[in-house]
Amino acid sequence: MNLKVSVGYFSISILLMVGCKEKISETDEISERHAKKADSTIIENKEKEVTVSAALDTLEYQNDEYFNQLGVGLVQFTNVEAKIQLYADKNMQKSIINNVLGADVMPFFYKPDYGILFFSCAEVNKDCFKIFLKNNEVAYLKKEKHMKYFSWNDFLKNEIVGLSAKDTEANLYADVVNGDQIDNSRFSSDDEIDIIDVKDNWLQINNATVKKTYWMKWSEEEKLLVDIYLLM
Repeated sequence: MNLKVSVGYFSISILLMVGCKEKISETDEISERHAKKADSTIIENKEKEVTVSAALDTLEYQNDEYFNQLGVGLVQFTNVEAKIQLYADKNMQKSIINNVLGADVMPFFYKPDYGILFFSCAEVNKDCFKIFLKNNEVAYLKKEKHMKYFSWNDFLKNEIVGLSAKDTEANLYADVVNGDQIDNSRFSSDDEIDIIDVKDNWLQINNATVKKTYWMKWSEEEKLLVDIYLLM
């Protein structure tokens, strides 16, 4: 191999080495920027005292299966982006931190892109709401202007736009409370309905679509028998 060829190979090798170093340096710089960004996010979250992190991908719109009590009503977050600060005590002296929405904390209804976020309420106090996290686990929420409480009666009468039975074969439809099953083959979750009355676990429904008024059993032994549809 002559001298010119050797010099050529040597020059190419030098260029490749320089290029690799520059590429590695660029990668390190990007990684460093990402790390700084992550750190700043963590700091920002700490400053905002965010104690309930983002929801899991598996979180459903209606999550009543995680509760064995319906409670006295529902607490709505009218601002779904508001901070969720939980407390372990009624006096709100002990904060609960590092909870995950969809794991440690289950919303009863959840569809943030439609502005829907409701928690099951166990008790209403002067300055706070006692809510179910899931099953019998509870925590406290300080009352804020972005929170609104509904008793189950008020919620069912004024907030829902549709209902459908979870078990279509169950005896849920009747002309009177606890009456015999009526034909429900024409009923649909898309029907235009108004809730006229609530008597314990029965709803009186005026169905404008099929032009019929009837009763529907919505709950039994602290469990929902229906899927509820909201329009926010």
